[in-house]
Amino acid sequence: MRCGLIGIMLAAMPAFAIAQTGAVLMLRPFEEQQASETDLQWMSIDQGTTDGVFDADVNISVYDVSGRARFDVTDPDSPRVGYAWHYIDVDTADPRLPDQLSDQSVAVGFGLFEHEGWKVGATLGAGYAGDNGFDDAEPWYAKANLIASRELDADSSMQLLLSYDGNRTIFPDLPLPGFVYNRRANDQLSYSIGVPFSQIVWTPTDKWRVTVSGAIPSSLWQFGFDADATYELVDDVHVFASIQHRMRAFSVDTLRHNKRLFFEQRRAEAGVRWSHESTLDVTFAGGYAFYQQFQTGFDSRDLHDSISLSDEPYVRVSVGIRF
Repeated sequence: MRCGLIGIMLAAMPAFAIAQTGAVLMLRPFEEQQASETDLQWMSIDQGTTDGVFDADVNISVYDVSGRARFDVTDPDSPRVGYAWHYIDVDTADPRLPDQLSDQSVAVGFGLFEHEGWKVGATLGAGYAGDNGFDDAEPWYAKANLIASRELDADSSMQLLLSYDGNRTIFPDLPLPGFVYNRRANDQLSYSIGVPFSQIVWTPTDKWRVTVSGAIPSSLWQFGFDADATYELVDDVHVFASIQHRMRAFSVDTLRHNKRLFFEQRRAEAGVRWSHESTLDVTFAGGYAFYQQFQTGFDSRDLHDSISLSDEPYVRVSVGIRF
């Protein structure tokens, strides 16, 4: 299903800020003649410590792999498949924390029908978010989206959404409605206003781009807030600075009665990004991770038993491949 301006807005977001197995699987457009895309990321935080009586050293490495592919490059409404794998390696002697956490999911997306200017599509998927290798039933979850999109005019569009995600950080047991109104105000400013997603993209010059994105409430999606400023040094080379907020949920063996383990983190970083003809981009970044904590609960409305980690610098490398 064509997605108009919302596709332009989503394309401006950092690749790892949005899940390829959610509604974005249908909303974010492919480049012309592009069949697939894959994004890989590694981030490392060394020499941290946990709080409390244990005061243990902790090193965290985060690995992300996500991507999607469509079956017909000549059809913008072609069915497609998406996948995402998020892995956290926790190296610590603190017995309160698991050694590893992972969240992997797959989904398919397809158009359903068109009626009086509305395009209706859907995604169906499943995932596993836990601390072991698929040998527990509780971490399995389902996810699905029903999406209606309409072009209002050449510069604006609207999307209506009904979304279910069994591992969402808030209301994982309920389908939630959403809407987004998108508008290109002029050549420099575009915006999306809605629930759960809002975003502003400002390009004051050919070399500068500023993007501010957020979910309402902030814990409704896996990301809560992103702000990114990018400057083109020379052709294909950009420098950037950003701030980010992340929260993820996992079912672990030591927690029962519908409780999950949540990892929340805020980051500020700067780096350089090199791109080659829309087929390859490589990013090297360094930053500072703060407000890092593990908490337990059913969802983000009522979290407790906080385990805080020290504020620490980190390095991050990502690679994006399109063909």
